[in-house]
Amino acid sequence: MTGSGEADDAVAGELEFTGTNTGPLVAAGNQIPPTGRSVIGRGAYFARFEGDKVVEFSAYPDTAGMLMQLGLMPRA
Repeated sequence: MTGSGEADDAVAGELEFTGTNTGPLVAAGNQIPPTGRSVIGRGAYFARFEGDKVVEFSAYPDTAGMLMQLGLMPRA
């Protein structure tokens, strides 16, 4: 994780990963063939706990950034 924070009942983290698109992507019910391109993915993730159980989870990946790197969306 590149950054994180926590409170008594919650945790937040910023994640960065690298990978290569070697398999199909499924988006909006469509299968997109692999591009063979490498990407750096980023996102922020938040979880809230009650006791030892996660009761809320939110994920905010940079999907547009990943699609641009894969050549599946025009760059801004």
